[in-house]
Amino acid sequence: MDITSLLKDVASGALCVDEAERRLTQPVADLGFANLDYHRNHRTGFVEVVYCASKTPEQVASIVHKQSSMQRVLLGTRAEREHADAALRSVPDLEYFPEARILRRLDPARKIEAAPIAVVSAGTSDTGVAEEAALTIETVGHTAWRRYDVGVAGLHRIASIRDQLERCGCVIVVA
Repeated sequence: MDITSLLKDVASGALCVDEAERRLTQPVADLGFANLDYHRNHRTGFVEVVYCASKTPEQVASIVHKQSSMQRVLLGTRAEREHADAALRSVPDLEYFPEARILRRLDPARKIEAAPIAVVSAGTSDTGVAEEAALTIETVGHTAWRRYDVGVAGLHRIASIRDQLERCGCVIVVA
C-alpha cells in the first residue's frame, strides 16, 4: 500500500476517511480461504505474491481482485491458463505469460536504477523457469538481461557473452 497515494485519494474525495483508516490499520484482508497481507511491502520491500498452484481459478481471481484494489503491482506464480482466464476476467489489465506461468501487473511509475540482473539458462528445456525468474525480476523493479540455451558442454558459448555478464549486478543460472 502506498500511503502517499492513499492520502491523495482521501484529499481528492476518491476514498473516504473510514476506508483509508481501515486500510492503514487492518494489514490483513480475510477472504475466508486466504488472508492477504497488505503491509508486506512496507516490511519486505515487495507486495505479497500469489502462489497459484493448488488454488482454484476462482480463488486466484478473488485474491488478485482484492489485491488490485489495494496495490498497483500484482504477481502470481505457477499460474495455469485456467487461473489466468479467471484472473483476467476480474482484473483485465493483468498480463499472462504461459511459458513462465506468471500473472503480473507492473507499476507504470517504476524506476529502474540498478545494474541489470542476468538470467542464463543451459538449455531450451530450462526456458520456462528462466523466464519465470526474469519476469519476477522485472516485476520487482529491475531489468532482466536474458540469454537462454548457452549450453553446458562448451565453455566457448559462455565466453562469448562474458562482457555482457560482467555488466550485470547479479547472474541467475538455470540448468
